Amino acid sequence: MSEFEITITEEHKKKSGKYVKYAAQLMGGVPKLAKIMNVERMTIYGWINCKPYIISPLRAKQLEKVTNYQVKFEDLCPHLAENK
Repeated sequence: MSEFEITITEEHKKKSGKYVKYAAQLMGGVPKLAKIMNVERMTIYGWINCKPYIISPLRAKQLEKVTNYQVKFEDLCPHLAENK
């Protein structure tokens, strides 16, 4: 594995999804969070279930800000936090 390859494990996916779900709860539900972040509700559900993908680093930073840092980037992108 090169120094630029990052492995995303099932554990990483579960942790990321758990914190996206928590962020949605903080913001009053998935529809409200989707509106705040200017994405479709299905995108939020996709991040929660990590299907077909997990939240991107840019969206993780945005989500961190909209939750007033109650949800941390490191929890949303644990695969990146471990590779610092």
